[in-house]
Amino acid sequence: MGFDKRTQMLGGTTLIERNATILREVFPRLAVSLRAGASPDLIPSGFEVVYDETPGSPLAGIVSALAHFGEPIFVLAADMAFTERAAVKEVVEAFGDVDVGLPVTEKCAWPRCRSPRQRSSSA
Repeated sequence: MGFDKRTQMLGGTTLIERNATILREVFPRLAVSLRAGASPDLIPSGFEVVYDETPGSPLAGIVSALAHFGEPIFVLAADMAFTERAAVKEVVEAFGDVDVGLPVTEKCAWPRCRSPRQRSSSA
């Protein structure tokens, strides 16, 4: 999309603030990963900022966060629009004793659930 979706408004609040509200009920600490040199100005208070050690992709942010904390972490894209508290808790309970877990439902791999787009064709 070409812009920082964390700051998009939904229901009167930004996506990152919506997610923070849910995550604060489950986790004692919140952090956000940023590209090296990125400004933390748009990050709400209460977040630790972890800068990517290696540039490139969201995966670089996950690696940087793991190195920073040195313990298991829960990763959620800050720009997810419809995070649900119950789903977060379910994931934490289901994957509490594994190194890496990706929940999968009948429809998709969570959290990147997307509906298949209908494609039209002209005859």
